[in-house]
Amino acid sequence: MGTRTISLTRSPNPTSLNIHARQTGATSFFGGVCLIQAKRWSGLVGLEAVHALTGVMADHNATTGVLVTTSWFGRASEQFAQRNRITLINGAELKHLLKKHLGADVIPGVTPPRRVRASNNTQTGRPGP
Repeated sequence: MGTRTISLTRSPNPTSLNIHARQTGATSFFGGVCLIQAKRWSGLVGLEAVHALTGVMADHNATTGVLVTTSWFGRASEQFAQRNRITLINGAELKHLLKKHLGADVIPGVTPPRRVRASNNTQTGRPGP
């Protein structure tokens, strides 16, 4: 049977939480070090957040990373994460996981904005002031 070590680090920022998990042995789920970073964003999570996690993973020799948000991820973030052993969990998935495993029906964040159609354009075509 493998061994497990989990350490929790709270950042000075109250909207951030970092978890460092290590699991070894033949039955390990992720085999090695997994870094989990959870942050509360109010808008799109950009590529720089995923890049930052990749840098921390390299510094800790982590085999995998998980980035959790109450918001949502951009396409560039999703594509970069797929190439770099990072699992992304957005607000909707977080809500589902909390309901499934804790029985908690919560609203973890904001909903993504709808795409604006050209017909909804409110510009008047007049020059500025």
